[in-house]
Amino acid sequence: MTLYRWDERSLVFFLTVGRLSGEGVQLEVAVHSPLGTFAEQRFDELWQQSKPIERFTHLPLTQVDATDGRREFSCRFVYVDDCLYVAGHDLVSYMARHRLDQLSAYSEALTAADAHELIVVDDESELHGLLMQRFAEKYDASAGAFVELRPPVLVTE
Repeated sequence: MTLYRWDERSLVFFLTVGRLSGEGVQLEVAVHSPLGTFAEQRFDELWQQSKPIERFTHLPLTQVDATDGRREFSCRFVYVDDCLYVAGHDLVSYMARHRLDQLSAYSEALTAADAHELIVVDDESELHGLLMQRFAEKYDASAGAFVELRPPVLVTE
C-alpha cells in the first residue's frame, strides 16, 4: 500500500498482485474516517515489519583464512537455481591472493550457520552468462566474476 498524509487528509492506494501500481485507484480519505484509520493502522503494521533495502542488495560476508584470520566483505548477490552467487572485486581479489583450500565464508544472512565453500564460476560457462544477466537485471550494473557460496553438506546417519 501507499499512504500520503497531509493535515487531516490522506491519499491511500492498496497495491494489488499482478497489476502495475499506476493501474489502480487512489482514494482521498479523511484521516479519522474508518477507512483512513484502517489504512494508517495497516501501514504502521507493515512499516514495523520492513527491512532495509540493503538487506536485499548486499550480503555481509566474513571470509576466513586458515592462516591470516578474518576479513569482512559486503557483496552484491544473485540466486540461480536456489544457489547463491556473490560478486565483488575485492572478494575475488582477496581469493586470488590466498589458497582456495584454506578459505571459507560465513554470514548471519545465510540459512546454514556453518562455513560455506567458495567456488569461482568459470567465466566461459553458460552459468556465468546467466549470472551476468540476472545481476544486470537486479542491479542495472555488470560484474566480471562470480563466486558460489556452497553450503556445507549435511551428513545423516
